[in-house]
Amino acid sequence: MKTLFPIFLILISSLKTIAQNKASGFYRGLITQNAGGLATEYVMELNITFKSQGEIIGTSFFKLPDSEEIFVKYSFTGFSDGDTITLLEKTIDEEQNREGYYFCLKKMNIKLIKQGYEYFMEGSWSSSNCPDAHGVIKLKKEEIF
Repeated sequence: MKTLFPIFLILISSLKTIAQNKASGFYRGLITQNAGGLATEYVMELNITFKSQGEIIGTSFFKLPDSEEIFVKYSFTGFSDGDTITLLEKTIDEEQNREGYYFCLKKMNIKLIKQGYEYFMEGSWSSSNCPDAHGVIKLKKEEIF
């Protein structure tokens, strides 16, 4: 009986890793921002990789819904605890903006939701360099072929 318990723990850990690997990928949706920015709604794309022991890496991309002229791409790190995900944008990799505006580095608190074979992410964000800015995130995983 004593040898079955460690095997059971390894099996549970392996299943969690398999589920996280399936959740890795490309997500697209919308992010909102309270009044004060360029807009109150932006297109958001997330390329996320769940690594071992809850570690997460990836990139996030934002643009105005009706324009390709204003955008930003960040690198982020994060961690997961079950279906709860925290992402912290670290650096701007690429940007194009209007004079007088700047982009907010975000801390995102997201829930990973699995419905059937589909994955969704929903949550909120805040920012240390934009202390009054905050909003809501809604994303759906997309298959890229």
